[in-house]
Amino acid sequence: MKNKAYIDVELFTYRHACANEYEYELYDGIWSYYCQINDAKFGVDAEIQRLDKLLPDYEMVMALGSSTNFRYSIEPSYKSNRRKYRRPAGYAKLREWISETWPIVTFQNLEADDAIGVSVRKNDVIVSGDKDLKTIPGLHLIDDNIVRVTEREADMHFYKQILVGDRADNFFGCPGIGDQNKLFKSEEWLNAKSTFDLWKIVKREYDKAEKKDPGNVPDPWATGRLARILRQHEYFSGDIVYWQPPTFDMVWDAFA
Repeated sequence: MKNKAYIDVELFTYRHACANEYEYELYDGIWSYYCQINDAKFGVDAEIQRLDKLLPDYEMVMALGSSTNFRYSIEPSYKSNRRKYRRPAGYAKLREWISETWPIVTFQNLEADDAIGVSVRKNDVIVSGDKDLKTIPGLHLIDDNIVRVTEREADMHFYKQILVGDRADNFFGCPGIGDQNKLFKSEEWLNAKSTFDLWKIVKREYDKAEKKDPGNVPDPWATGRLARILRQHEYFSGDIVYWQPPTFDMVWDAFA
């Protein structure tokens, strides 16, 4: 049986729906949009075929998100900044076509990223242009090369995300800490031995921010749950195992 390449196909779907959307005049003064759906299908298919040639030893599996999302129960404003933008014409039809054409993975209340995170196994490959998936350990296709993201690297990406937040998804991290903050180049951060070490740094920075501006700093637990791309064993039969901060010092190589 082949190992699988899990593809975040929603990126392709959106891109080619947009590229093949056109406006037209229904009648005098009334305009609308349409999609050249066959051209959009051709574009998506070409991207998948290119990946199939790059990864001939893997079965292509498309990841699609659910219409519902567990993160809304944590923070109702999650991705609310996107609600004012309509999806391109043909997007829903492309998703339907993908579901009928390739093997797919999708789960109730999960985004495509989560569907990949809970499905991927040791020798499978993750294919996505979304930086969030670097919080999942394992094999990733990056710049057309297979690269292994270690558990330590994945965890460091995740705890950094708790501090930085994600404005694209409309959730915020620790005030004053951005992606290029000097903290992420410090010996303390780079020499962390465990997720417990990282959590202590995260909690300290949030506590400092809360003292400066009481009541206006996000909850790092909630931010962590928003940032967490679910991993294997964090989703069972529709039930989510929510991320919890580590409570003891377990070094990464303890499982090696």
